[in-house]
Amino acid sequence: MRRAAFAIAAALCLTGPAFAVGEECQEPYGPVLPDPATVTKADLRAVKAEVEAFIADSDAYQSCLLHLIDNPAKPKDGGLTDSQKASLQRRINANQKEKETIGNTYNQLVSIAASR
Repeated sequence: MRRAAFAIAAALCLTGPAFAVGEECQEPYGPVLPDPATVTKADLRAVKAEVEAFIADSDAYQSCLLHLIDNPAKPKDGGLTDSQKASLQRRINANQKEKETIGNTYNQLVSIAASR
């Protein structure tokens, strides 16, 4: 399913500027993680697939944005400006930071739940 979504996103990246720059890349949203004060192993089992899906979807999103940066619109369309490329890179950086935060927080929750 994710491969199909990525293939569609990649195809959209190749079709040109029908959208605002980067809008054809589907930004994922991180899952809501359990409260550290009350987290249980069952809570973590329930959210584990969401965390893994978010990380995989983030990788696909970043790849889509990188594709736009590396393969800008055809020269006759003017390509991407430096400002547009910088904006796409900021979106990649923000998503990477969120991905790392979600992963680290989940791992901390696993340690907390294991110690109970």
